[in-house]
Amino acid sequence: MKGLITVLAVLVVFALAFFLYRTPTAPPEMAAAEKAQIQAEIVDVATGINRGFRALDAEAVAEVFHPTESGFAWGGKIYNGTDIVEPLAARLANRVLDDREWVDTRVKVFTRDLAMFQGIADVTIEETDGDVLHYPGNLIFTLLFERTADGWKSTSGAITSGPYETADQG
Repeated sequence: MKGLITVLAVLVVFALAFFLYRTPTAPPEMAAAEKAQIQAEIVDVATGINRGFRALDAEAVAEVFHPTESGFAWGGKIYNGTDIVEPLAARLANRVLDDREWVDTRVKVFTRDLAMFQGIADVTIEETDGDVLHYPGNLIFTLLFERTADGWKSTSGAITSGPYETADQG
């Protein structure tokens, strides 16, 4: 009986050792160059928001967001990349100009497939009624990006702003 217990104990130890040997270890730390590459990719994708707004193209803006998995908070509602197009197009229909540039961007890379973007934009909007609104470097986007089969897509985020200045041109 002692021999059988010893054999079983040895088998258990070998099984445990084999299991620990086969268990994947944590991925190695990302190199600085890999993080910098991801940061550059995220800033480029996030800049698509500005390109879309400058073109007054709601679909181009929505390309930044995942079509179904997004949760972008705007105007008291949460949208994904599909359902934001209609209300955004309605808003853009009242503009003749939307000029915006990032004045500050930051990207925090969490993993190879997950990163957080924060961008502060200086924005000037001219509306069809002649009103001009200027957000002097205080329109802030915060976006969580995930790597998908279609590239980096925002799956969560929000926009906030400070006060805007007005200039009536009409």
